[in-house]
Amino acid sequence: MSFRITALLIGLLLALAAAPASAAQGASAQTNWSVYRYPDLGFSFDAPQAPIRTEKTAPTSEGPGQEITFEVDAGTYGFFVKILDLRRMTDDNFNVDSWVDRIVKEPGEILTSSNAVTLDGLKGRDVVYHKQGDPMAQTLRVFYSDHIVYELFTTYPLSSRPAGVEKFQRSFGLMPWHWQLYTMPEVQPAGDLDKIPFSHWVVASPKTFASIEACRSEALNHSVANMGPQAYEYIRFSSAVCFDPDTKHVRSVEVIPQTYKTPPIDVTGVVADPFMR
Repeated sequence: MSFRITALLIGLLLALAAAPASAAQGASAQTNWSVYRYPDLGFSFDAPQAPIRTEKTAPTSEGPGQEITFEVDAGTYGFFVKILDLRRMTDDNFNVDSWVDRIVKEPGEILTSSNAVTLDGLKGRDVVYHKQGDPMAQTLRVFYSDHIVYELFTTYPLSSRPAGVEKFQRSFGLMPWHWQLYTMPEVQPAGDLDKIPFSHWVVASPKTFASIEACRSEALNHSVANMGPQAYEYIRFSSAVCFDPDTKHVRSVEVIPQTYKTPPIDVTGVVADPFMR
């Protein structure tokens, strides 16, 4: 598997080898790291400079996804975080191990190590590998949560693993969502229920939820509890949405989407997730 950043870094290494020692030392001694947060995607990490962000559509066997990459050139090494947004998926069959194997088992790849890792309770996998004849080593760490694949990739000389690689990997963390359960007003409105503006919806639970699954579970409990003779109560909670006040995202509580479109509600002032689930 070829990566643009690998070719870039090989060129940089050759340039550094021809440069004075003081220049090489200056390029590698990057200590002014900062935290870069991406609440819309739910993660943050440290880097010595602002990451370069690129986006593209990525059709996969798991479903159509949006691929977002945050790349950092740190001089003698480089790393990037790649996010594959699979919220168009209609099932939960994503497998981290199979995903990693497809990368490290390509022809010419030599696997150095493979270990199970965890991040905030998520199970993931960490591998170190390199292509035969390539002077650069590569690491790949993959996690999966809420239909989003998180890939942490680094590349550096086989002869020396910079401390910045560990610093980057240790710094990566998930930023918990603060989902709240919203439903239609307590009093049944007149007219078409589907056309109630989102601004009129109300918070249905005092709890906040770090995952969309927990928010949906709360909606299901409400729905079951209110399946009495008053049909409106059931409709109200079965049509509930989960809203994150930090990112202004609104998500359907439906487990399997019937369509890939936003719900028939007025979400003016919030970001309507186009992949409603």
